[in-house]
Amino acid sequence: TTVNADNKDRTVTVALLELPVRYSWAAVPKLSAFAYFRAEVTNSSDFPFLPGPSHIYVDGSYIADGSMASVPSGGLFDTDLGVDEGVKVERKLIRKFDESTGLLTKKSKTTWEYEIRVKNDKKREITLLVSDQLPISLNEQIAVKAIAPAYSKDSDTLRKTDGETFEWSLKLGAGKEQTLPLSFS
Repeated sequence: TTVNADNKDRTVTVALLELPVRYSWAAVPKLSAFAYFRAEVTNSSDFPFLPGPSHIYVDGSYIADGSMASVPSGGLFDTDLGVDEGVKVERKLIRKFDESTGLLTKKSKTTWEYEIRVKNDKKREITLLVSDQLPISLNEQIAVKAIAPAYSKDSDTLRKTDGETFEWSLKLGAGKEQTLPLSFS
């Protein structure tokens, strides 16, 4: 490329690359009613990527601007692609009820039952990570007990992390919907 010596900024294409990518979606329905589109990309080119601003395109369509750290040839990088309105997420309180026990030393128990609904309105299967956290008691006299989902150990579809957070890993086919239970007392 020839660049004139006229002290004007020029944009020069160094390379156009199609890179292997793994798309996923993530949602935290307790905090937001949206699913967020993400990509994990492998720099399969012979070029290192320099840090700086980036313009992100998916299937030829502009998605977002971002910022990128340096990525060596063969390296992996993640990028967030924003809200995907083709994936619906809803967390709904189904029932809340209180119970009291004891005549002299009263104990009370409150149970919350939630339903998390996720729906894939896209025309292809997606992988969706849904996270929700149980309340954490700062008072030793208040205990929080998980009721649902039924959890005994981590599996491919459900795991429990520190901080009493459940993570569901779902494969949702095109147009499919799934309901996840969450209840605690």
